[in-house]
Amino acid sequence: RLLMKKKNVASLPTLIETARALGVRMIVCQMSMEILGLEVDEIQDGVEFGGAATCVQSIVNSSSSLFI
Repeated sequence: RLLMKKKNVASLPTLIETARALGVRMIVCQMSMEILGLEVDEIQDGVEFGGAATCVQSIVNSSSSLFI
């Protein structure tokens, strides 16, 4: 957070809110959640859950994508 503030980057909640306002579809990788020990109830509402196949299908039907 300090580095983001130092570099004058919007906070993560602000970035997520802006992305949602722009109609961005957010998909959380189920395998990454398992590896990180995250539970479904720890993820924000409105976020989809999927794996590689969901991501690939989304990319095929999209004009742009970002995989993090």
